[in-house]
Amino acid sequence: MLKKIKLIQGIGGFTKTTAGSIDLGDVTIIYGENRNGKSTLCDVMYSLTENNTDFILNRKSIPNNQAQPPKVELMFSTRAKNVTAIFENSQWAVRNPECSKLYVFDQSFIHRNVITGQKLERSNSKNMTSFILGEDDTALLATLEKVNIELREERKLLSDIEEKFTSHSVGNVSKYVNSDLPTETKERLEAKESENEASKRQITTTIQNADKIKRRHVLSAVGTQVKFDQVCDSINTVLASSIQNVHQYSLISLQNHMTNHVNNSATFKGWASQGITQIKDDCPFCGQVLSADAQALITAYQQAFNAEFDRFNNETRQSLNSLRQPFSIPNTRENLIQQHQANQQVFELYVEPQITTNQDLASLTLLLEQKHKAILVSFDAVTANSQQATKFWTPRLEQKFATPYEPSEPVSFEKLNTTAETYSQAIYDYWVAAEQINAILNEYKSSLNEAQLKSQLAVITQEKTRVGLALKRILLEPLCDQHRQKLVSVNSLDATYKSQKQQLEQSQTVYLNTYFDLINELFCQLGSSNFEIIKVPNNRGAQIIYDLRVKFKGEDIPSDKISSVFSESDRRALALCIFLAKVISLPEVERAKAILVMDDPVTSFDNERIELILIKLDELQRSIKQLIITTHYKGMAAKTAKKFKNCAKVLKLVNENDTCLIHGVEIEDMIASDHDIVFDRIKAFVEGHTHNDIRTSLRPFIENEIRFRFKKPLVDLGKNLNDISPCINALKDSGHITANVGIQLSSIINSLNTPMHEIGDDSIENTRALAKLILNVVYNDL
Repeated sequence: MLKKIKLIQGIGGFTKTTAGSIDLGDVTIIYGENRNGKSTLCDVMYSLTENNTDFILNRKSIPNNQAQPPKVELMFSTRAKNVTAIFENSQWAVRNPECSKLYVFDQSFIHRNVITGQKLERSNSKNMTSFILGEDDTALLATLEKVNIELREERKLLSDIEEKFTSHSVGNVSKYVNSDLPTETKERLEAKESENEASKRQITTTIQNADKIKRRHVLSAVGTQVKFDQVCDSINTVLASSIQNVHQYSLISLQNHMTNHVNNSATFKGWASQGITQIKDDCPFCGQVLSADAQALITAYQQAFNAEFDRFNNETRQSLNSLRQPFSIPNTRENLIQQHQANQQVFELYVEPQITTNQDLASLTLLLEQKHKAILVSFDAVTANSQQATKFWTPRLEQKFATPYEPSEPVSFEKLNTTAETYSQAIYDYWVAAEQINAILNEYKSSLNEAQLKSQLAVITQEKTRVGLALKRILLEPLCDQHRQKLVSVNSLDATYKSQKQQLEQSQTVYLNTYFDLINELFCQLGSSNFEIIKVPNNRGAQIIYDLRVKFKGEDIPSDKISSVFSESDRRALALCIFLAKVISLPEVERAKAILVMDDPVTSFDNERIELILIKLDELQRSIKQLIITTHYKGMAAKTAKKFKNCAKVLKLVNENDTCLIHGVEIEDMIASDHDIVFDRIKAFVEGHTHNDIRTSLRPFIENEIRFRFKKPLVDLGKNLNDISPCINALKDSGHITANVGIQLSSIINSLNTPMHEIGDDSIENTRALAKLILNVVYNDL
């Protein structure tokens, strides 16, 4: 048995408590008001029996004194020797002996053994009992509820993940998250999506603008070809022309004159042809009278320059005048550039991919640019050569113009003609390239069939949708992976839940088969008469499972309503019955080892139930090793002390000097009434054993004595027991007390009516004399 509580240190209110001088009895009653250490003491006992250090370490004294770490020394007696269970260094270094086993009933036992009205919020738990008995099964239910909470949380998270798919319109989420990923890469799909979108916009625009597209311009030729062969022939024809019908005599005379008189015959011929028209009677140059020879010469000139000669000369000169600018080019360099730029602007009209992505068109465009450069190069060459040819031709033209009737040597313009041919070929080549481009542009225009375009648009739209779905699948893969992982977690927890639920049902069935009849019997004796607990078979599958049902005043209580009807007192009574049933069901040998530690076993019970429980404990203590009862209720301590008066020891927990102390208390003192206690205080004060002022206790003491002793006659006289003065007069008038005693009592009570501030000024000896008088009147005269 537990013989001594030698030391409790650093735990709760027990900063350092020693009680090695106090022996515990077969029945030990430990009385202490709330917060004086009863629950801490029970936790220490439970920690020992379960070897669970948390019950001690979680109750370290506050503030924590490092010099006084948690430590416990509990001495147990055995047949051989005393054994001290020791807790130090955060562990039980020595446990209780095998012959003494602790069984602790306290508030935590209730929570560990009785669950009422536990609502399991899962649809597949609707058949699960919410009324569980037994420590192992309530622990299983607590574990099950943790799994249940975790499962609900995981289901909520899974639901949240599925909710994220809603905006993506994926249909069946489970099917979607398990669908195959596209084989194409995200980058490729994005490129396709961009291409499809561009094609869709382009075709839509094309359908809307088909007529305008068909009216678009195509390319034009650049420059005008030049050919100088004909003009060169004209030049050489003019140069070769001469007059053949002039009189031979005139020509001879003219020739002789030039030979004899003219140094520069070429100049003279021009001068003579012009001067002859000026002749009258004298010389037009010097004014002398012309001689006969001169007249003959002039006649010869006149013959040489007759009308036919004039006509020839005029025609030749006209031809020469037309050839003054024989090598003109119809374009300027700026014209050629502007015409090509106009063609480039035509390209800008064709923005459709059928044109912009056409590789043939790209190469032709490059070729066209090259041909344009060739035109400019050849233009520069032909322009330079035309200028040189003109410069070469002009003096020859003037010479011929002066003597048109004389033939001149032909001239060659081969270099000019060569560059002209190159220029013309460049213009032609540009035109050929432009026409090839126009063929592509015109073919595109011809292809603009609205029905075909709409068909193409439908195909592109379908492909765009496919690409979009594939890309969405890739983008949602992280969310899909979250869903798959969360679903695995949910399924795992669900399987765990079902397994643990089955384990709990089976375990509860075993427990009920073992203990139910005894628990029910005890509950019928000690519980509320309004309640009835029933073991009900619940056939689920091949195995019979038992559930508990509760009736209140004959009516079934739904599982989720039990906690509303089943009071804390009833729950405590049921837990006490479980505790007692467990101990009673122990084999006799094991029961003989049992030390029951019971913390407030009858708190909140009515007197009748308290008495029944004490009777049951009296029966039980005869077959167990030791019974330890703690209580904060003085009346319960007194009743228990009376019940076990012959074998009980009484201890009292007192909070003094910042620690809980354990004092031994005489049973007589424990079972004394409040009135008895007041008497003892007054007696001790009168005899000088104490000096605590008890003046305020005197009037209640004497009034209670009057009420208790004369309760029946006062009630018969119809007196209000609370109004003591009329009661004294009535007792005196009816002869129950003498007149002298009545006067003494009235005098004493009047003296005790003195105001408190005056009482405080009264000397302690005066109070002692008054107290002595009261005791004499009460126990000698009354």
